[in-house]
Amino acid sequence: MTQKQSNTNLGNKVSTRTITFRDLAQRAWGSEFFAPDHGVYEFDGGRKFDSTDTGSTGIYDGGATQ
Repeated sequence: MTQKQSNTNLGNKVSTRTITFRDLAQRAWGSEFFAPDHGVYEFDGGRKFDSTDTGSTGIYDGGATQ
């Protein structure tokens, strides 16, 4: 004869989370993730400027959509 199994104790509840590439990059780079990119813009005469662009503008946009 077979015994009926109780479904009252199925273990821990399932949990999920969403992980993005940005989250992984921020975790890997630490505080350097928000540091400016040095020497990104270079003009005549060797003048270089840092980029502090953290949005989807400037050189990072490139016409891509998110």
